[in-house]
Amino acid sequence: MPTEGTGCGPQLISSAFSSLMIFLVISWVLPALTGFVSHNDPPAYDDAVRLPDPVTELLLSATLTAVLCCDILRTGVRARRGARLDRKPVLAPAFNEMIVERAD
Repeated sequence: MPTEGTGCGPQLISSAFSSLMIFLVISWVLPALTGFVSHNDPPAYDDAVRLPDPVTELLLSATLTAVLCCDILRTGVRARRGARLDRKPVLAPAFNEMIVERAD
């Protein structure tokens, strides 16, 4: 579990990147290889079974990317809020009751 205020960016980046790479390899690289079952071959399963896998990979990539963006925004907001709270408030000049003046 990450410490307070650090966010969990590296874990989300690696998850989103690996999910995206798996999707790209399945959809672009593997069909170019000989011996890989491509869309030109007769399907072993019907379209309803073959379609969800690439769609699920794409949706998983999009979801992880959205979570990463939300985490980056949340971390930025918390950092700005923390920096704002660390500053000392600027007080308006007020009457100083400690000054003693001579009365002549």
